[in-house]
Parts: sequence; C-alpha cells; structure tokens
Amino acid sequence: MGIAEIQACIPHRFPFLLVDRVEAFELSSWIVATKILSNADTQGHFPGRSVLPGVLVIEAAAQTAAILGHLSSPSGLSSCSLAEIQNSRFRHVAIPGDVIRLDVRLSRQRAPFFWFRACAHVGDRIIADINFSAYMK
Repeated sequence: MGIAEIQACIPHRFPFLLVDRVEAFELSSWIVATKILSNADTQGHFPGRSVLPGVLVIEAAAQTAAILGHLSSPSGLSSCSLAEIQNSRFRHVAIPGDVIRLDVRLSRQRAPFFWFRACAHVGDRIIADINFSAYMK
C-alpha cells in the first residue's frame, strides 16, 4: 500500500502522517509498515545531530495499528485513539535517511479496546519495543 491507500485508512496528513508504505499484513493479526526519515521529520530536534523523537516512533506504531484496524473492520473505523503505553523501551536512535520498519502485532482485544506489541527496526537494529493499547470504533 502506498500513501493514497494509507490516507484512505487514517486521517493523518503531512507533517503528522508517519507511515509511508504498508509492506504486508494479515487481517486482525499483524502489519508491517515503513517510514523513510527525512530532515523535515527531525527538524529542530537536537540541532547538529537530528534524531527522530521517541514519541514519534510510538505515534508511527499507533498509526500502523490504526491502519490494521481499518483494514480489519468490515465497515472501516470511525475513530482510533491511543489509550495507554506500557513497558516500552528505546534502544537506538533513528536519523534522517534511515528507513524505519514497524512490525505491529495485535496481542488481544476486548472491543473497543485493542492491545498491540510493536517493534521498530532500522536495518537489523531494534530501535524500540512498544506495548500500547488503543480505543477503536
């Protein structure tokens, strides 16, 4: 899936759209997406050594989960809100030019709440492990 299909799933637009491509997914189970970092994504964050803020890595994972939710729902989603972030770790930074791969897996659900585990990678390096829940309807 490219940008047009992603924008049909979630309402985010530049500069807050943090998913560039969906590589693969299995409905109601998992999704893999990518984000190519540019200078615009890190502008002003640590001048002289631009890095993507960790909170935006979490947001990218949440947007990826929202795309999975939209694709898995027969009628699509009308809303998706991040509800809770738990036991998450940031292991490395991402800098402009990096391609972040977001592997997001649905752990459990009790509609309208859904729990996810996400792992963000740059190449073979894990940059973040994220556990979060979202309210989706």
